[in-house]
Amino acid sequence: MKVSTDKKGVVFLVLILAVIVAAGVFIAVSLNADPESDSLRSTDVIKTMLVISDDDGNALATDVIFYSPKTHKVALFNIPGNTGDIFASLTDASGKQGRTDRIDAVYREKGIDAYALEVGKLLGKDISFTLEITLDNFGLLTDLLGGMKLFVPNGVDVRADDGSARWLLPGGSVTLDGDKIQTYMSYKLSEEEDTDVMDRRQNAVVSLLTAFHEQRSVLLDKKNFPLYAEKIKTSSTQKILYRLLEHLSNINTENDRLVPNVLQGSLRTLPSSQQKLLFPLYNGEFIKNVVDKSIEELVNEGGTNYRYVVEVLNGTMVQGAAANTAILLKGLGNYDILPPQDADRNDYEHTVIINHMQSASTEALKSLASFINCKNLEHRPSSGATEVSSADFTIILGKDWDGRYVQGGYENPNKEEESEVDSVGGSVESGEPDVSTMGHD
Repeated sequence: MKVSTDKKGVVFLVLILAVIVAAGVFIAVSLNADPESDSLRSTDVIKTMLVISDDDGNALATDVIFYSPKTHKVALFNIPGNTGDIFASLTDASGKQGRTDRIDAVYREKGIDAYALEVGKLLGKDISFTLEITLDNFGLLTDLLGGMKLFVPNGVDVRADDGSARWLLPGGSVTLDGDKIQTYMSYKLSEEEDTDVMDRRQNAVVSLLTAFHEQRSVLLDKKNFPLYAEKIKTSSTQKILYRLLEHLSNINTENDRLVPNVLQGSLRTLPSSQQKLLFPLYNGEFIKNVVDKSIEELVNEGGTNYRYVVEVLNGTMVQGAAANTAILLKGLGNYDILPPQDADRNDYEHTVIINHMQSASTEALKSLASFINCKNLEHRPSSGATEVSSADFTIILGKDWDGRYVQGGYENPNKEEESEVDSVGGSVESGEPDVSTMGHD
């Protein structure tokens, strides 16, 4: 049977319409496929860099926030501005790529994208999102959030050395408004070290995260959000910024006891500029190890935010071994380190970790032991009837301690089976590091 010309035309038009609709659906889906949005949905850990800058484009505070949407755990890494390295994004005096300088010089000269790349290299992780807040906008944001809660040990009433400004701050536990928070971020007393100023600025970053959490319902109100969003510069869309702050405002700094992780390194003076730069320990491998360990704990649903107390005792004749080890361990997120001391003797052959907790096997113990490659573990729970210790774990350094790892991971044949811990692979340079603590003790 022959099909009429009119019917053929109708069929043809229907096919054309179907193709157009299919193409429209494909284009709509393609336009809605946002890699950043997909990243927020699918990633185990959201990696965000927050920079607070002054009017001259200098980074006053730089922090990388690692947050697990699944476990709601967080780790905060402060990046000191004087962190030194050879940065490929900078050029030397001859125009050659690669210059030894401060890491914040990258931000000042090349902007946030190049800065995020260099910070990502330092930590061994790609930075997914960046947030920039100028000092003026930080003040405005502070007022919108109802103030920043901080502890100021002593009230401040001084003038700048050049007499150009007078700094006034109340003492004690205070809530600072926008003007006062700018003063808090800017001033430096003559008796203060650079590390004191950096610590203060880190306190302000933690206070900002606290305010995000406490004012979450107001911050995320769709009518209010544009007022907050315009104070935060990001390469993402406002929709992505909203979703990102949905996650970051989940961070409860009071419960999480959020303490910025400490970048350990050696201070060296550059002959060319007389700058004192902080070069990360073990050619940068140590901070990458700490980041890996922190992320491992973030995604561990069975873990806890409890901060364990660790004491380090020197059981060797190597002067300063315990002090250097204590500094190394301060870089870890879930441990408070007691002042180092000497052990009862200085001839320990093998490094040992003593667990004073009632439970003989804990994730924290395994994490600590694997970090230093120690398999020699003992369980001595503290109680009224036995040895009493103020620490959860005691590390006694032996002759097998090389300054970073226990060589060979000696295993005590008499230890309990459940205390076994897999050793960490790899190694870094041995010997006592020349270290300087940056940030909190």
